Amino acid sequence: MQSHNSSWGPKFSGVVVTSSRRSAPFVPGLLLVCLALVVIAAPKLVFGAIAFVLLSLGLLLCYVAYRVVRLKRQLSDMARDLEKRFHVQSFPMDKPDIDISDIESKKIILH
Repeated sequence: MQSHNSSWGPKFSGVVVTSSRRSAPFVPGLLLVCLALVVIAAPKLVFGAIAFVLLSLGLLLCYVAYRVVRLKRQLSDMARDLEKRFHVQSFPMDKPDIDISDIESKKIILH
């Protein structure tokens, strides 16, 4: 391991420790061992942490759903305002668009 002195003055003159490349593969295993020891030593703390994470995720998802519903409402209000500004005329759909009285003389191409 290497240590460096910080050059940020006396306030930040702590020692910075960096890990070597040889110990990097062991870090996930050591973290799992430490987590297992914490679960054995203080299970209430672990369950409290899990409950806190689940509660935070639930609140975050509720907030995101609220923002999506609010955005949908704003977009529909904006669409209604645009509809009030413009008059859109549609074509009647009950009239046939081709005259079938003289169908033999007309060429019909279907795509």
